[in-house]
Amino acid sequence: MHIHSRLFAVVCLLSTMDACSSRVANSDAGLAERADGTAVDGAVPGDARPDSGVIVTADGSVTCATAGQTLCPTGCTDLLTDPLHCGSCGTTCATGQVCTFGRCAATCARGQTLCNGVCTTTVNDPNNCGACGTVCPSGQVCSVGACATMCATGTTLCGASCTSLQLDPNNCGACGTVCTGGQTCRLGSCACATGQQLCAGVCTSTSTDPSNCGSCGIACPTGQFCSAGVCAASCGAGLTQCAGLCVNLSTDPTNCGTCGTACPTFSTCSNAMCACRFGATLCASGCTSTQFDPNNCGACGTVCSGATPRCRMGTCVP
Repeated sequence: MHIHSRLFAVVCLLSTMDACSSRVANSDAGLAERADGTAVDGAVPGDARPDSGVIVTADGSVTCATAGQTLCPTGCTDLLTDPLHCGSCGTTCATGQVCTFGRCAATCARGQTLCNGVCTTTVNDPNNCGACGTVCPSGQVCSVGACATMCATGTTLCGASCTSLQLDPNNCGACGTVCTGGQTCRLGSCACATGQQLCAGVCTSTSTDPSNCGSCGIACPTGQFCSAGVCAASCGAGLTQCAGLCVNLSTDPTNCGTCGTACPTFSTCSNAMCACRFGATLCASGCTSTQFDPNNCGACGTVCSGATPRCRMGTCVP
């Protein structure tokens, strides 16, 4: 069995035996294949190119070739952006949705841009640096939306990207440390949003979650709600029932003021109104960083275009 077969066999440890046999057979035949293990039509011997992203080290251990990726049955992928494995392996986003920071949503989170169907941060993505499709030359990095020979002050080189270890959920506190389950990176540590708790690897509100009411693993009986952390037949005073959950419309960022009114990323709900946080500015499109947003550069509504399409530290640059 040559090296292609070995790689596929390792990936197949997480798949079915039939799928495993098919993948190894394709590899031994020298056929290029899709992620599902089927041979690509028209492939010829010598065209084999394992797309799993898996590498096997000298001691036989398995790892992903790219930092920040996770090994799923179809290969290595980024759980924060892959709509087929969003947040965890096998969690597929619905048609028309995208995967942003490990959660399925209608649009990318503020600060991200949809490039070729994937939400990315053009501030530090070397394949989409400053704008979709702008690839940094070999030997250069993407730093605050521009290709450069070194990272800007306050950022760290992780792989080929310059990033903030204080805020980057892919590199939180150290390169390769990925925040999962809806956690964000705060001051270099992965954490759930205020008022949430990590239950079975997923951030949830034990005040409202009928599957984790009061604490992780406590499920309310059928027909009951979780109201202020207690199972009850109806929501308590000051709480409103929204989609089966008892919420406080004055503070709930997913139901701010009214049921279904979600506050933008990097914002919070206070007195039934959304407000930006983490130094973000509320513009017409929502909360954003006027330091890096080419559509709101330096101030809301200032669009970078033409010879200066990128926004760097609040100024439009080439």
